[in-house]
Amino acid sequence: MRFLDEVAEGEYSVLCPVVIGDEGELRVAFDATETGDLSWVRIGDGEAALYRLTGGVQERVGDGARLDVTGPTHLTLQRRTGGVRVILAGQVVLDEPWDAPLGGRAGVTSGGAHVASKALLQPVDRPFMTDDFTRDADAMGTWATAGSSFENTMVGAMGADPQQSANPFSLHVRADDRALATTGYWFWDSYRVGLS
Repeated sequence: MRFLDEVAEGEYSVLCPVVIGDEGELRVAFDATETGDLSWVRIGDGEAALYRLTGGVQERVGDGARLDVTGPTHLTLQRRTGGVRVILAGQVVLDEPWDAPLGGRAGVTSGGAHVASKALLQPVDRPFMTDDFTRDADAMGTWATAGSSFENTMVGAMGADPQQSANPFSLHVRADDRALATTGYWFWDSYRVGLS
């Protein structure tokens, strides 16, 4: 097992470029402690499965999942409070409750036609995003829109009423059916949005 230099504290993700071949296996270890306890996801024999070694006793956790993936792709292991999620080739393949404490070392190993490249440990902080919408009507900033017509409005613009809002700037949509505006980063996976 090639362990990363960083030690995870709190929630984190392990990102690893991989090649899934016709035979062999790869493992991504997580929550490894100085006492030798650790957990890992094993990819091999057309299956993904989670394992845990605690006090010298190994156990398989959950049912595992059949895989139909070959070739180069990415594996992401998301370690969150109360759970572990494994994403392979852009698809969630495992999502298990996990009662073990968070944190520890992570590492990778591979053999046969399966190859795990150097992994990256990504600590997860709370997402933070703000927007005051103080820009031209058709400039969406970090927002991606779909399904209708969006525009920024401000005092003096049609539909804006400073008597009704403490913030004279807003993102406005005219929609007959559905409309969607999204923003964020690729590593955001668990968050809530508050609007006023």
